[in-house]
Amino acid sequence: MEFGGYMKGKAKSRPKQPKSSGTLVGMVIMLICAIILTVYGGGVLRENGTPLAMLAIFYLFMAAWIATALYLVAYNLRKQNRP
Repeated sequence: MEFGGYMKGKAKSRPKQPKSSGTLVGMVIMLICAIILTVYGGGVLRENGTPLAMLAIFYLFMAAWIATALYLVAYNLRKQNRP
């Protein structure tokens, strides 16, 4: 079905350079906060005698947070270097 020549080509929309740089800075800050929270939060949990299952859940959540932040930093760096 043709819509009067409407949807012939794929739209390629990418954010402008300043917006992309702002996202990169935000993701780096998110990564730093995740690392700090993992170190200090894990220490507090261990000092207070938290059950092993809760420690495992905390570290699993923090690993997912750090992995997500690393992926988004790498994605934004790769996007910055594209022409």
